[in-house]
Amino acid sequence: MALVWQYGEKSEYEAWKGLSWGMVTLLGGAFCACTWHFFYNSKSLENILRNLKLKEGKAVSIQQKSTGLIIQ
Repeated sequence: MALVWQYGEKSEYEAWKGLSWGMVTLLGGAFCACTWHFFYNSKSLENILRNLKLKEGKAVSIQQKSTGLIIQ
């Protein structure tokens, strides 16, 4: 993400900075997915996992809308 931002600054084409902001949602979704897989087998954390799945779905939805990748 930092490389995309720096490229936007050096090329003076501001759309690259927008792409960098769009990538933030990808990072959020990745964190949610990794956390979910880390605690996958733990029965005591079932409610937390359910909430993480919802957050992951929301992050993916935001990412798709911000990058224009909505599939219907």
